[in-house]
Amino acid sequence: MKIHFVLIGLFFTSLANAQNLKTDLHFGLSSATNEYQDFSTERGTSHNFGIGLGYTTQSNIIIGVSFDYEYIDISPSIEPNTDAIGLDVKLGYQMSDFSAYGLIGVKASSFEDSGFYGFGYGVGMQWDISKDYGFNLQYKKYSLHNTDLLDYDYSTIGLNFLLLY
Repeated sequence: MKIHFVLIGLFFTSLANAQNLKTDLHFGLSSATNEYQDFSTERGTSHNFGIGLGYTTQSNIIIGVSFDYEYIDISPSIEPNTDAIGLDVKLGYQMSDFSAYGLIGVKASSFEDSGFYGFGYGVGMQWDISKDYGFNLQYKKYSLHNTDLLDYDYSTIGLNFLLLY
């Protein structure tokens, strides 16, 4: 039991001693895929923008959170305008101007006038080209659920441009 308090204390101490606190505004374009339980697949594009907040500790560990809005165009035959919001938490490692990280998150989406929600995971890498600008490449996959319709997996791979503050 005491080890839990020690680990929690070390976690918050590392946040308090963070050498970098970065905020970013990001926007980008992704290739999006819906995979349904009947193994059918639809592909399209996702336009996203959001805000992120991240800490880099003295030992170069990255801890961050990102809130995103997506406008998704998957299949014109079903519903061309689908919106989604998501919250991702990332944990990774910073190496100079490059970082690699893993993601876990939640997403809520509208599809055929119904709401879907679910959890997901992903990986990403970021390159800060200056102290004010950067790019990231991310892969994310979410399992989205609704009690009325089919559940489906939503995955994206995309490139984002970042304005760093």
